[in-house]
Parts: sequence; C-alpha cells; structure tokens
Amino acid sequence: MKTPASDLHNLIQSLNAAEKRYFRLFAARHPADGQSNYLRLFDLIAVQEEYDEAALKSSLEADPLLRHFAVTKRYLYDQILECLHQFHAVQSVEEAIKKQVHLASVLLQKDLPKQSEKLLQQARRQIDKYELLSLMPEWLTAQRAVQDRLRAADAQAVMAWKNDADAALKKLSVETDYAALSAIVGLWHVRKVSAQDNSLQEYLHQNELWPLLSEEAHPPTLRAQLDGFKARATWHFMRSEPQEAYRLNLAHLALLDEHPELLQLYPRRYLAALNNLLIDQFQLRLYEELEGGIQKLKSLLERPEFRRVPKLEEKIFEQSALLRLNSLLARRQYAEALEALPAIEADMQRLSAGISPHLLLSIQFLIARLYFENERFGSALHWLNALLQHPGRQLMEELFRFAGILKLLVHFELEHDELLPYLIESARRQGVLSGRRYQAENLCFKYLKKLLQATGSKGRQRIFTLWKNDLLPLAAITAEQRIFNYIDFNQWLEKKHPTT
Repeated sequence: MKTPASDLHNLIQSLNAAEKRYFRLFAARHPADGQSNYLRLFDLIAVQEEYDEAALKSSLEADPLLRHFAVTKRYLYDQILECLHQFHAVQSVEEAIKKQVHLASVLLQKDLPKQSEKLLQQARRQIDKYELLSLMPEWLTAQRAVQDRLRAADAQAVMAWKNDADAALKKLSVETDYAALSAIVGLWHVRKVSAQDNSLQEYLHQNELWPLLSEEAHPPTLRAQLDGFKARATWHFMRSEPQEAYRLNLAHLALLDEHPELLQLYPRRYLAALNNLLIDQFQLRLYEELEGGIQKLKSLLERPEFRRVPKLEEKIFEQSALLRLNSLLARRQYAEALEALPAIEADMQRLSAGISPHLLLSIQFLIARLYFENERFGSALHWLNALLQHPGRQLMEELFRFAGILKLLVHFELEHDELLPYLIESARRQGVLSGRRYQAENLCFKYLKKLLQATGSKGRQRIFTLWKNDLLPLAAITAEQRIFNYIDFNQWLEKKHPTT
C-alpha cells in the first residue's frame, strides 16, 4: 500500500508564526469555494507532530470534507506556496526587480513603451546597486524590445546594447566560476578530506579553477569576491592553517560590513562567515576575541537584515553554546562553567525542538563533561542519560561511544559498584561494534574492573598508579587523540591519585 505523501505536513510545519498569520489573512482576502474546508484542513494538519493521514481521515468521518480530501489537500498546498511567494517577495530585492522587468513587458504589450523604459531604468539601477548580474539576461531582452518599439535602435544604440550585454555576461561567467570554486571546496570539506589528500587540488586543476584560489586573482564583482574569500578560507582550514583561514574570514566579514546592501541579499552568508571566524578564534586560542565574537553573533537577533533567516535564534544558540562550552573546557574554567550552565541549559530546553539533532547531542555531552569536571556527578549522569536515550545513535556513533565510557567514570564516582560490571561489558561490546578499538578505551575497561576488585585504599592507589603509567605514552600517539579529545583521562586520574 502506498504511503501517503507528507509534503503538505512538512510544508505547514516549516511555517513560522508570521507566515501562518499571513496565510490566514491571505485566505481571507482570496475567498473561494471550499475556503472553509482548506482552512480547516490546514488547522488539522498543523497540530500533528507526525503526519498521520489515516487518523486525519478517521477524525473527518461523515464530514463533507472527506469526500474531497485529495483535491482540498492539493489546493491547500498550492495556496500556501502562493502565499509564501507573496510574503517573501515583499522582502526580496531580487523579486522586486523581477516584478519591475515583468511589468515593463506588460506595459510594452499595452503599447506604452516610454513607461516601460522608465521601469526598466529603475530596475537597472537596482541591478547595478546590488550587482545582481543573474537578472541581466531578462533585463537585456526587455530593453532590446523597448528600443525596437521606440525606434531608438540605430547602429550606435545597438552596439551600446551589445557591449553592455557582453560586459554583463562576461562578469556573470566569472561569478559562476567563483561560485563553483566555493561549492567544490565546500564539498571536499564536508567529506572531511585530509590536508595530505591532493584530490581537491587535482580536481580544481582539471576544471581550470585552481588559479582562482590565488591571492593574486581579482574577482570583478562583490559576489565573486565573497565566494573567493569563502573558498580560500575553507581551503586553509582544511590544510590546518587556522591563521590564514582567520585572516580571510576577517576580510570576508569586513567586505560584507562595508556593503550593507549585501546583507539584504546574503544574511546567511554573513552568519556562516561569522561562525567560521569564531571557530578560527577558538582554534587559535584567541579567547578574548572569541568572547566578543560570541556577543556579536548574539546581537544579530536584533538586526532586521537577519529576520528572514529560518530558526535564527536556534542557529545562534547552537554555535554560541558550542563555542562557549568548548572554551570553558579548553581553559579549564570549571567554576565559571557552573555559573554559565544554568542559562545555557534553560535556552537549550526552550529551543530544543529547532536545534539540529547532532548539535543538540554535542551540547549535551559538553554540559555533562563540565559537570563531571566539577564533580557534580549526578548532573553529569542526567545529561549523559539524556544523550544516550536519543533514538538517533547513527547520527554520531563516536559521540555515543565515548559518552558511554564517560558514564562508566560517573558511575564509578557515584559508587555504583554493583551496576558497573554490566555497564563495562556493554560499553566493551559497543566498542567492538563501532570499529577500531582505542588502547585508552581498553585500559579504562581493564582498570575499572581491577578497581572494583581492589581492597583498601592502598590497593586502589596502586591500580591508579598503574593506570596512569600505562596511559601516559598513549597521549602522544596520533591514533589515540580522538578519545582524549572527548575524555581527559589524565586529569581525572591525577585527581584520584595526585603525582607526588
């Protein structure tokens, strides 16, 4: 049996409060047969967290709407799209220009070429202001038609039109090259290609994009410059050159700040560049700059240019919380963490529905780590349990694996000696299923078992000493670094058995 499509449900769930309010006003302004039916269907679907068409139809038993369910569902989908077009067109510079060009064509059909030309000149000024070269082909077509109707197309005018078209299309071609460069470098970055892998460089050479990565390249438009900064910053980040990435991300943001009109077009680009800059600051341990950068990130909530970014508050929380928590851990500012955690936890609970699942899990782990380092083991266990009970283990298998190991240390601190043998065995099996085992992981299982069997304080201290000695050389092994990034075994063991 075919599963009912959930496209309409997904579309309705994606609407924010302002869009829902506008849709109701839109429906009221555009009365049609069956309007009450499609609005009722809108309300019924809006309250479903997961789309259940069978339950929906069951609730409509004996309701006339059920006889026209498929038609009403399709009509509602189309009406929402039309509403969204109108809602966002008002706020879009590009849509406003397209509207002017379209109306210029309508006026020309009405045999009003002079009025058409006025609209086209207005549109051209906006195209030039925002460097929206992608709109030039349609504008040039309309302009040529107006020239013909006005009989203004003498040889000189035709050549001026041709030269204008050639220059615009040449710039647009270069913009396309830079857009492709930025996208390809981004794809390689998402694939987590190592700095030693030359496949990206070879691919760029093959497709004649390699010269664009050079500092000596001079992109002809602002948009091409932005793509150039993004591509070069990502390239250096992939090559573990954070200082260069930082310099380029600073220049990327400076260019956007110098041209505020660009923020109307590219608010997400600004947000992404700022996020990347903050990551560079963290890697370079520029903690004072990082604190200022986080405040700048949070201030975007108050700026009108960014209101069109979906789930803006959630995105800002995700990045600021991750950087703040990682910064506190890196600087071992555990007392400060206890002051900061309540506000972060409250915001996370309030925004959790809109936070990306993998980032939510990362934040939960970092909170658990900070409570663990502060010896608030009950609170650490609470957040580890919240993480480990998440159904999406496949999202971040490694995080779940190491969260399970940290949980062993928490239970040890809480003296849950009867429970620990079962948890150790469960964690060991999970490690086997997850792939390669870490030596530090094996030592954790081995010595926790020994500690459970030890008698007396001296016996335990001897085991802690053996564990520390076996663990010490592993910290310098590259293949072991992943587990040490998640769990600071050395620091914990030093607390349990300080070096004399």
